[in-house]
Amino acid sequence: MPLHIVVCLKQIPNPDLQFQIAPDGKDIKRDALNYKLNGADEYALEEAVRLKEKSGGRVVALTAGPKRTEQMLREALAKGADEVIRIAFDEAAAYDVGKVSRLLAAAIRTVPHDLVLTGSRSSLPRLSVSHPGRPFRSRTRSPSESSRRPRRRAMRR
Repeated sequence: MPLHIVVCLKQIPNPDLQFQIAPDGKDIKRDALNYKLNGADEYALEEAVRLKEKSGGRVVALTAGPKRTEQMLREALAKGADEVIRIAFDEAAAYDVGKVSRLLAAAIRTVPHDLVLTGSRSSLPRLSVSHPGRPFRSRTRSPSESSRRPRRRAMRR
């Protein structure tokens, strides 16, 4: 049976580079940063593509962010995603985790899907609440970790 999967992706500043605080002290200087796909979300994308290859279906990569995230989405297509969606916004400091979570949940409701995947470090646990009765996995691990025994974690509300 085909499996339709939505994968939430986040672009992050390259952690190997130095950060500078913006003059207002409320954010980092973003104009000179080099960005990359969050590694944990990359594992989720790989898992989604693997599941698609095994059972058929399609993978939709979803992100919220400025125009620079389009490069990350092109990479998702190259890695096997069938479709990409970007929720456009330019002022990252104006969007907290709750607001981004609600934007992503609203977008997910418009995409036919059987499963939503995010990386293990996702800060979007509210998505599972937004979709009662829908499978949601927020602890997707790397392919090398998949063969190990799963760790159990208690989630607090």
